[in-house]
Amino acid sequence: MLNMHRQVLILAGSQALFQSISVLIMTIGGLAGALLTPSLSLITVPLSMASLGTVLVMFPASLWMSRAGRKIGFITGALCGIVAAVISMIAMFHHSFILLCLGMFFLGIFQAFAQFYRFAAGEVALPAFRTKAISLVLAGGVVAALLGPFLASRGSVLFSVPYVGGPLGKRNLWSLPFLQHRF
Repeated sequence: MLNMHRQVLILAGSQALFQSISVLIMTIGGLAGALLTPSLSLITVPLSMASLGTVLVMFPASLWMSRAGRKIGFITGALCGIVAAVISMIAMFHHSFILLCLGMFFLGIFQAFAQFYRFAAGEVALPAFRTKAISLVLAGGVVAALLGPFLASRGSVLFSVPYVGGPLGKRNLWSLPFLQHRF
């Protein structure tokens, strides 16, 4: 019983971090795209790459987790998120629109895996606790509504290169679900 509650809390924390990152990306993704784009008509391509990554990987992520298990799947997703943040930071430092698009694609992969947190909560909970477990995980959006914009405003001024702090914050946040799912 204690293990079930622990797992639900880990999933709820992971969901809060995932949604915080999503809010952060929506806040600074277009601005970073505008800073790096060779053409104003391409400003939202990095955000579109995140959506594309999610769409292309959602079904394979489901298959992977059914074969390897949720824990391995969530660790895989968190590692993709860390890769996304590192690539995005490099893109901002080197003023590379293509690298930003690649980093955002990896963000989409992370998001595909993270979409399964609520389902995992339903799987680990006993029937009497199931609806509450799913609700707790989805309540992470409340935390994200506060944390995401805060990170965007604070992170964007940490470095002399605009918007580098956002990917740094993403990397740090993605490291937390990775560490949570390892234990």
